[in-house]
Amino acid sequence: MLSPIQFSQRIIALLVTNNAIGFAFKLLGDLIFLATCLVPKNTNLWLFGARFGEKYGDNSKYLFEYVSRNHPNVRAVWLTKDAATRDFVLRLGYEARLINSPQGLFLRARSGVWITTMTHMVDVNMYYEWPFGRVKVVQLWHGTPLKKIGYDDEKSSLHPAAAIPRFQVLPLNANAGKSDLYIAASEEVRAKMAAAFKVPREQVRVTGYPRTDAFFKAKRHEASLVEKLRGLKKNHLLGIYLPTHRQEGSGSLSSLIDGLSAIDAALAELRVILLVKPHFVELSSGGSLGFQFTNVHFITDEDINYDLYAFLPETDFLITDYSSVYFDYLLLDRPVIFAPFDIERYTDVERSLYYDYNAVTPGPKARNWQEVLGSIQDIVKKREAYTSERERVSSVFNAFRDGDSSKRVYEAIIKEIGKA
Repeated sequence: MLSPIQFSQRIIALLVTNNAIGFAFKLLGDLIFLATCLVPKNTNLWLFGARFGEKYGDNSKYLFEYVSRNHPNVRAVWLTKDAATRDFVLRLGYEARLINSPQGLFLRARSGVWITTMTHMVDVNMYYEWPFGRVKVVQLWHGTPLKKIGYDDEKSSLHPAAAIPRFQVLPLNANAGKSDLYIAASEEVRAKMAAAFKVPREQVRVTGYPRTDAFFKAKRHEASLVEKLRGLKKNHLLGIYLPTHRQEGSGSLSSLIDGLSAIDAALAELRVILLVKPHFVELSSGGSLGFQFTNVHFITDEDINYDLYAFLPETDFLITDYSSVYFDYLLLDRPVIFAPFDIERYTDVERSLYYDYNAVTPGPKARNWQEVLGSIQDIVKKREAYTSERERVSSVFNAFRDGDSSKRVYEAIIKEIGKA
């Protein structure tokens, strides 16, 4: 039996297939846009969101906390669709509201600045087809792109054209899906962001990513998993495997983890603990992955309080394939093992890459888990030999190594809106 919400969604879907009703819904979107244009805006009211409005994390989280602690003249509010996430942020001592609550609607209508990491149409706005008017949107994004993104990405379902508001009749909100300000970690990244989102270069500011501030701040991570691992780290190395998602979260993990069982015993002998954390779009909150190993442990967002970046400094090495996380990890100057097991299929079917893979990946390239094990053995024996390569690549993709990226983003926003 359908729930009331599912039933209402079914009815709306049926109604909008009718041209007259569809026209009415589009016109309603325009009226909402016009109405919110007339509402006075408060440039000291900044709304933050991330991960499609569902979780607390990434660049938005770090900028949100920086602004909340250091700039009391700005009212910083976290918006989310998830009540548990709202309660988590409230327990931290910050302000949070549900997107679909009356307070959330009022705040969206009054706020002068929206800050997101995916797209503002879903990070802070429940009804993405009906955009709000006269608001400055800041796109922090979620990493330096190795994979093609935005208008450059012709293979995945994430092409920006798919996010253009559908409910519009009048040419009032044609740019509603675009942002006013973007950030990048270096001039090289700036060029890619400007091209990918079809905006002038000056609309992209080189600030570094707020989330990497965690690498330079002496803040002790409080997740219970970390406390447990600190005891083990006295005589173990700790690695983490962070694969990118497949098929926008609908792909199988089995092809990536087959072979882990074969190296588990060897990791025990080497005194190495390997954590495996799938991409958040593939990992159901609180769900069990069903794999049991001795020295390989699968972890979830809950295990690390939804904060991968405060956790990464606890690790000794990283394993990844095509995830942008490694560009940030280079700031820690620790070994990275690359595991592009399916690179031919991935680049043919899922995403093209901006760069020659071998040219921008400063570390050994493994074709299977046995080769990964060999690279781990080298790290244990301190035969790691990619220090200069890491520095070379990092200098191209990371302009700053100081932990002040949140400050620079804040200053860029102030310059954009005039004052706060």
